[in-house]
Amino acid sequence: MAFTIAKMLQLPAFRGASVIAGSKGINVAVGGVTMLESTDFHNAVLKGELVLTSSFFLDLFRDSGVNYILECYKKHAVGLCIKEGSPEDQLPGNILAVAEQLHFPVIVLNSDVNFCQIINAVTYEVLRREGYNQTLSYEENFFQELITSVQDRDTFFKRGAMLGLRQDEQLCALLLQPDDDKLVDAVCSFCRDEWEEKCYTLTKNGRVMVALRLTISEIDKNSVIKLARALLKELEKAFPEHQFRVGIGRCYKELINFNKSFSEACSALSFSMLAHSKEPISHFDDLGVYRILFDYKNREELFHLYRDTVGVISEYDQKNQTEYLDTIRTYFSQNYSINNTAKKMFVHYNTILYRLNKIKTLFGIDLNNEEERINLYVSLRVADSQNLWKTF
Repeated sequence: MAFTIAKMLQLPAFRGASVIAGSKGINVAVGGVTMLESTDFHNAVLKGELVLTSSFFLDLFRDSGVNYILECYKKHAVGLCIKEGSPEDQLPGNILAVAEQLHFPVIVLNSDVNFCQIINAVTYEVLRREGYNQTLSYEENFFQELITSVQDRDTFFKRGAMLGLRQDEQLCALLLQPDDDKLVDAVCSFCRDEWEEKCYTLTKNGRVMVALRLTISEIDKNSVIKLARALLKELEKAFPEHQFRVGIGRCYKELINFNKSFSEACSALSFSMLAHSKEPISHFDDLGVYRILFDYKNREELFHLYRDTVGVISEYDQKNQTEYLDTIRTYFSQNYSINNTAKKMFVHYNTILYRLNKIKTLFGIDLNNEEERINLYVSLRVADSQNLWKTF
């Protein structure tokens, strides 16, 4: 349910407040609260925000000739809050007339209320109504929302600023998989409290997400991998009897794109597990064709390809106790050598030849055709990745 100005006025922090203009706009949803402390509206981000200002700045607005009601409205703010002041601080009638005409609420606060109370009350209600878990920290809630929810750029930018994120910083996702799920909370705490690099952390699905805070000079693949290796070494010291895998996503300029970096880190980590890689660190850029196989946008089409090829063969094998799918896998792993495939499967050369011919007859797949081999190879990789998709 939307948090409107009407609902906001019922909060204890707004006791004694009154709407002196624009009362027809009180059913507009409030997305946050912003302090306006400058007459320069050019850089102000006010969309969906309740604007707080003081009589001091109202005087500056008057002196500069700025119609602050109109400027806030143009910036898509939802209302203006000012503290009750002396008679000379009262808003001019022409300003209030504009607010009334635009249905832009102007609220006068009780003189005993401080702005921190207003900011805390509004922010808490907005986040609570958007599903923030009050048992988690603001940081954990923020990153849960960042990787799972759709919000506009300005909203995430302002909430990130509350965490101390600077404009010259970018985030890059690392995803850690300890060999024991019971270590997840301890690993998360270690990365947040003991590791010297600036980062944010979150536990999710038995894994630990680390959001690296990087400056422009640090944003390249090799630098991030170097940081990941340093973290891995620290973890191995702190937890000497355990092993870890690390998946790394790419860096993006916009905070709102961090969910892409997180998804890529998931893909890199899942590929590393799927391939039983000896290298514990995997970067998304190194996945090759798996960048496509693990991309959610391609998942439906890839599933159809899998179902029409590998799925049909697998179903036939189960019903008839045959080994056509295992034969294909082995044939691919032995570089299309019938002789090596026969040795690997401990059967006669003619048995493999017979099976390959039956595969063509039963399923219409000619393994001598390069294009059909490629389609089948991709389908096999999709089949292998099915169980890992659920960890995204």
